[in-house]
Amino acid sequence: MKTHNIGYPRIGKQLDYLTAYRKYWLGQIKQEELLLKAKSVRLENWKEQQLAGIQLIPCNDFSYYDLVLDTCILFGAIPERFRELSFDTAYPDLDLGFAMANGYFDQHKFIEPMEASHWFDTMYHYIVPEFMENQHFQLRPWKIIQEFKEAKRMGFTPKPVLLGPISFLLLGKEVETGFHRMELIGNLLPKYIDLIQQLDHLELEYLQLDEPCFRTELSAADSLLVNHVYKELSKRFPALTIILATYFKLPKKNIPILIKVPVKVIHIDLVNNPDLLAEFFNQQFVKTTKILSLGIVDGKNIWRNDYQQSLAIIHSALRYLGKERVWLGPNLSLQHVPYDIELETDNSGIKNNMRQWFSFAKQKLQEISSLARISLNEDILYSTIQLIDNNEIMENRRDSQEIHKPVVKEIIRPIYHAFTKEETVELGQPEIENPIAFTSGKKLPYIIDAERCRQKEHISMVSYMDGIVASKFGWVQTKGDTCIIPLIIYGDIRCKKNVSKDWTPDPALGTPNESIRVLGPLSLLKRSYIRTDQPFVLTALQLSVCLQQMLSDLLRVGPNTIQLTEPELHTYFTNPQKTPTETALVNNLLMLTLPEQPGKIEILVCRLNSSM
Repeated sequence: MKTHNIGYPRIGKQLDYLTAYRKYWLGQIKQEELLLKAKSVRLENWKEQQLAGIQLIPCNDFSYYDLVLDTCILFGAIPERFRELSFDTAYPDLDLGFAMANGYFDQHKFIEPMEASHWFDTMYHYIVPEFMENQHFQLRPWKIIQEFKEAKRMGFTPKPVLLGPISFLLLGKEVETGFHRMELIGNLLPKYIDLIQQLDHLELEYLQLDEPCFRTELSAADSLLVNHVYKELSKRFPALTIILATYFKLPKKNIPILIKVPVKVIHIDLVNNPDLLAEFFNQQFVKTTKILSLGIVDGKNIWRNDYQQSLAIIHSALRYLGKERVWLGPNLSLQHVPYDIELETDNSGIKNNMRQWFSFAKQKLQEISSLARISLNEDILYSTIQLIDNNEIMENRRDSQEIHKPVVKEIIRPIYHAFTKEETVELGQPEIENPIAFTSGKKLPYIIDAERCRQKEHISMVSYMDGIVASKFGWVQTKGDTCIIPLIIYGDIRCKKNVSKDWTPDPALGTPNESIRVLGPLSLLKRSYIRTDQPFVLTALQLSVCLQQMLSDLLRVGPNTIQLTEPELHTYFTNPQKTPTETALVNNLLMLTLPEQPGKIEILVCRLNSSM
């Protein structure tokens, strides 16, 4: 049984790299200093993983900005408007990538940046590739080659990580009409082959190809392309261990396609697909020599792994496949969680007695390694100690009065039952239209605002809520140049003090009736790690009821207008795949948040900025 990791945070444990990036972008340091800082972050990450007992360590999971943007640079998918730019630096592709992500002033003309979009249902945003008809791809492999050499030279067993060709095309967009980007696979695949050949000459043993496109329902044509691409790669490189990594919730239609992909290792997300394992126990898979990598540790949330639950899954896989055909890892890259819970050293963020419930990236590495050792049962004393400690943590969380508050449960129970039964709650307000705002029962146009709202606004409001906490050092990257400290919803939510007692009008405005801003429930939830010991809907309804009480308290003492900042509504409105249940939930959360007394509430769509 091997342990491996899908990816690791890359902003630096103390924001080392992100700070250096900001200085470089402002012209305060040279490129050489930025490259050295990036190298030190990579080395620290590799050492951390090796010390934790991870056998196959990812390389090329580090990015100077974004991994999808890196893939655009790697294969020369450069939008035409950036192709004439030149940079007099040691690594010009680095500056080119920054220009593509941020835009660039060239001879008094601003070149528009590439679009950024949500990385599926995470907090992260990736740069969207742009494709033209008959696009020519050109290999620019400096980064991936150098990082692979670097890892091997330092004694690690590196596993290069690369976005797979199917997902690279599907995650992009056409900038011309009359063709579909998947038609470019014939031009793109030879470049993947050329790249792997170059790595192969450097004694490449393992290659992880990420195909998150399995998260969306593949068409019949796409499924044929998946089989064609990986059949070709496996034929060209028969000695290479290709790991096809999938993550997120998979549509049932894609599962047979995944099982048949001709690669040596298939990685599956068992956090979001707990029933998926049984699909691989059919004779079609069992009779092969394929290895199944179990994504058993949650790389998107920060709760400790329940060893008893995970070991039941691992032992089931071992019975069918044997230890040589089972690997362990996180379900997806650990870039979506903070670095290390051990950095939280005082009570100003997470309380000491609560810290044991949480697992950040470093702790998740330890969980993977521990689960592998326990499942093989080679050290009975070690296994016994680990299981006892883990059981105590699970029991502590299940029974904690910090988490479970009977009063809150009683208030929410009828609302929750009504929602789960009807999928809507009649609260006397109009349903969401696109776009509208709610003002004491009236419809008004949305305020569409490009202003950036700072993260400190919602953290200050959360200080009035019980059941939610913000760490001090839990930074997570949400875009190449941006990170936030997500909130942690750990327990039942209620108002712990009256927010109006601390609110005073701004004298500079000359009136007590100015507008104030509060981050709305949808965006608070999106920017939070959410408890997993109860249904998501129950947590969401608790949050909305608590916000309603806070807004009511505020309206009684002064401001006539409260703006609910809801940047997530833009994502919701532009999602063509939203379901009736999601629509009902969005409706009800906003309705529950609105206070009943007179007063104007505006729903403001804006971009949320971090305080970093």
